[in-house]
Amino acid sequence: MALHVLLLLLALVPLYEGRRLTDAENRNRLRICGTSPKLYENIKSSSSEEEVEDNGSPQFKIVNGRNSGPRPYAVQLIYTLNEREKDSCGGTMISSRHVLTAAHCVYNGYLQYCENQTDIMHPRTESHKWEVVLRSRCGHRNVDKSCEAREPKLFAKIKTIFVNRKFYDDRCRKGGDIAIFELDRDFYPEEGVVPACLGGISSKVHEYNSHNLTVFGWGKDPNLKSSIKFPSFLQEVNLKLQECSEKVPDFICTEEIDKNVCRGDSGGGMMIPADNTGYPTVIGTVSRGAVCEYMRLLLFSHRFSGGIFTDARVYNRFICNVTGVCPLGRMKKQQRTIYDELAVV
Repeated sequence: MALHVLLLLLALVPLYEGRRLTDAENRNRLRICGTSPKLYENIKSSSSEEEVEDNGSPQFKIVNGRNSGPRPYAVQLIYTLNEREKDSCGGTMISSRHVLTAAHCVYNGYLQYCENQTDIMHPRTESHKWEVVLRSRCGHRNVDKSCEAREPKLFAKIKTIFVNRKFYDDRCRKGGDIAIFELDRDFYPEEGVVPACLGGISSKVHEYNSHNLTVFGWGKDPNLKSSIKFPSFLQEVNLKLQECSEKVPDFICTEEIDKNVCRGDSGGGMMIPADNTGYPTVIGTVSRGAVCEYMRLLLFSHRFSGGIFTDARVYNRFICNVTGVCPLGRMKKQQRTIYDELAVV
């Protein structure tokens, strides 16, 4: 009964057809994705339509759990719960107007509540409660004014949200934790925003190790000495792959012994360097990990099996259908994704 009510509520939400990339926009995305804004200027000035040589360093930095290098595709998604409390997630720009993130950020920031249907019957579609931060690596909870002076934040509004219906049909337990936020306008390299490249099904994740499999976010860190346990600057961490204990087709799993993702990191991108250019390529999004305050206890009692990420490569067709972010040429056949389009009003 609850599921039928949910579908009825979604049917009553006025829908705005998403604005997919045109073929020309998608080709331009493929030319500039993963580059730095400075390198983009070299690409822009080139009259050749052939692949541009790497005239600068790609923005794929390896810092082993420290302050992140430049990530012009990193996004902060902040939702105001009430006057005192905010919920936050990460995201990755995959085009000039589309953000890849986690579905549970749209419904509830904490996966353990998904057993309660009321949490997923009320999607977060109030535009005045959402704050989208682009370009800046400065955090929103532990504010550093000197950081914001160096890297001023660029704000955006959400127009439409696309959510994989599998996520709430299975009460958040069997994958599908992926969503797309469409912004109300395009953002360009001239503004300091460049999309990451999107990994295809041929991206060989298991060839990568802890030196170049990277996750970024502004999530909680209980080891911080300040009273506010959230970093003032974007963090990145290198993780090792491990076999998943739950056999779900869209899971990517990692070891988390002394490094892990925490509250506030959800939706952030799992990055690898592209095979041919080395540019940062998103292959997954943060879905869930341990309660970080209890990490040592969980490890000691052998009750924690590692971090779980949603494999975005499984959803290439879904992403292509709703955003126009598509590989050139034919895509390998994938199962059709049933999704809902939520208008943010």
